[in-house]
Amino acid sequence: MNATETKGKLFISPKSWFSLTYPNNWNEFEDTESRFLFYDPVNWAGNFRISAYKQDKHQPDAALYAQQSIKEELRLNPSAVMTKVGSWNCAYSQETFPENGHTFTSHYWLTGHENIVFECSFATFQGKDPAVARQIIASIQAFKEEANLPKTIIPIRVLEIGEINNAFETVSSTVKTLLKKDFTGSSKDFPPMQQIIDEKLCPSGKKDIWQAMELVFGIIVANEIEDMEWVTVIEGRYEYPALCYQHDKRKLICLKNMIWEKIKNKQEIHLEQEFEQLISSLQLNNKK
Repeated sequence: MNATETKGKLFISPKSWFSLTYPNNWNEFEDTESRFLFYDPVNWAGNFRISAYKQDKHQPDAALYAQQSIKEELRLNPSAVMTKVGSWNCAYSQETFPENGHTFTSHYWLTGHENIVFECSFATFQGKDPAVARQIIASIQAFKEEANLPKTIIPIRVLEIGEINNAFETVSSTVKTLLKKDFTGSSKDFPPMQQIIDEKLCPSGKKDIWQAMELVFGIIVANEIEDMEWVTVIEGRYEYPALCYQHDKRKLICLKNMIWEKIKNKQEIHLEQEFEQLISSLQLNNKK
């Protein structure tokens, strides 16, 4: 399954609790660890947020968790009313508030299925129809805990962007500490990275450094080759960042274990050679 096959962008939550589809001109942005934020960064018309909560399925009445949560919201919130969005039964309410000279309305939906509950909110200008938020909510799919999703490529999530940024900081710091050299995120960084590998300047068991190098290899590829983009790959229980050629989604570059496995198995690694072979296999050109 590929995100481009859906009407909009596909988002699958970490650990594959649920999925949703959001507009093509929207992006995901950093919010909190358990809450996900989406909006159009160019023509802002509202922020959509969603959080998901699960009751342990082994707990008594776990299958009634969503139903009971909706009833409780209706009981405690005098402004909440029962409504249906797509196939979801929701407790819906709204609140208007002023901010920076404008008046906004925050729309709130509480919904769920069996042992999973979703809290959804959409803050927008007062009087604006929250139709886009209802479309997103209608697209939500909740997955069973034992669900083993097929290999799926989705737009890069904030979670994996964080992994990529941390990897760059790890490798940059390692190169500066061990070799006293600057790190740029370009092909000029292959020699110092190769030196660390060849001279065994880092312990072979330092899995985090070698996996960080894999992602930095991807950063260099993305910086040096046109039309490459980061994506998130969901494959069963595994979720990881990869690179994809924008004009041919079949050209997926999986960086996972490309360095770590070879280090672990004491195999030779030649980063520049890997890079040239990659260009050749993709039949692409360097940016330079």
